[in-house]
Amino acid sequence: MTEAGKSETEVLRQHIVFAQFGELALRSDDLDEILTESCRLVGEGLGTDLAKVVELQPDGETLLVRAGVGWKPGVVGVATIKLADDTSEGFALKTGKPMTSSNIETETRFRYPSFLVENGAKAVVNVIIIGGKDKPPYGLLQVDSREPREFTESDTAFLTGYANLLAATVDRFRLIQEVRDKEAGERHELEIKVAERTAALAASNEQLDAFAYTVSHDLRAPLRAMEGFARILLNDYAPALGDAGGGFAKRIVAASMRMEGLIDALLGYSRLRRQEPAAWLVDPTPIVQRAVEEVQAGLESIIAIDVVAPMPSVMAEPIVLGQVLTNLISNAAKFQRDDVPVQVTVRAEHTAGRVRIWVEDNGIGIAPEHQERIFNVFERLHGDETFPGTGIGLAIVREGMALMGGRAGVESDPEKGSRFWIEFAEAAQLATASDDTVRPKS
Repeated sequence: MTEAGKSETEVLRQHIVFAQFGELALRSDDLDEILTESCRLVGEGLGTDLAKVVELQPDGETLLVRAGVGWKPGVVGVATIKLADDTSEGFALKTGKPMTSSNIETETRFRYPSFLVENGAKAVVNVIIIGGKDKPPYGLLQVDSREPREFTESDTAFLTGYANLLAATVDRFRLIQEVRDKEAGERHELEIKVAERTAALAASNEQLDAFAYTVSHDLRAPLRAMEGFARILLNDYAPALGDAGGGFAKRIVAASMRMEGLIDALLGYSRLRRQEPAAWLVDPTPIVQRAVEEVQAGLESIIAIDVVAPMPSVMAEPIVLGQVLTNLISNAAKFQRDDVPVQVTVRAEHTAGRVRIWVEDNGIGIAPEHQERIFNVFERLHGDETFPGTGIGLAIVREGMALMGGRAGVESDPEKGSRFWIEFAEAAQLATASDDTVRPKS
């Protein structure tokens, strides 16, 4: 074969090596596999079976044989090279230029690590593997020969191009690892915060449970006694009390009844939070209608509450759903304007595998800045003399929906009224009957 023919063969072989390495770099997600295979390929490209990648360590003074082919056990992953001016590796890293030694036995410029001789290496060529932007070099790509050999400019040009491809691959893995480390750190910080908030919430819940127990067992009895004595005064001693005294006694009765309602609501909320999550396929229509009847029974006068039925079936716990709906409908009936006829509508919609039940009114509405906080326990926007209540009803709504795997929210305009909604994570089936309006019996 002529020298020209030999060069053409080498060039073709090296092109094949480039192509194979490119495919490997895109296919593999294992840096060690890529480094090892890159050593094998670069050895093929230069017709030798000894090659290695040496990695610059964090101290900036040591190289570790990170990967290689053709070496005896105890070299790859173990052997190190201490950088110095009289080492070929130190020279290559300092100058950034390829360094070759055609015969290390007669080489006078540099000293070489003993493992090279022990593995039969006679000639060596080093090219730098550059680092990423503003990063130190990753290390060196080294190809060794078991026979003395003159590495040509063509050889070093091939190795330099190959090392640059390898550098890009290493930098890609470095960036991926940095992102993973950052995500892991952020995830760890988030887990700590979640754990702290969970512990704080658990402590708060325990305090609320203890308070609810105390209220139930220690306050209810004296409260009822106070109400009972006030009623006795009104019934048996009204003449002696006079108008002023009778008024005071009535205020005691009214305050006692409000406190009794608050205790009941607080205990209901506490029991709801301790309840195990549960849901099954239910038809919400009769539950809505019962809630409407319950609310109507507690009103001084009948108001218009329209129920658009039938409604799509949902995954829910019937008793909890009843509590949720009763609180929403009661709120809609309560927070009304004096200057417009009361109108409350309960309807459902089914879209994209989800069911949302709306409770809409034409009442006083809620300002945007208050639309989230009203779902907190004891959160009230109005005094008891304007709109009586406990401040717990909407907290029960949100807690109940969370218990059933759903959500609750509100859309409101102080000029038009409020539209509260509860949404279920999954809708079990679509109702097939056509909609019609059902007005509860008065």
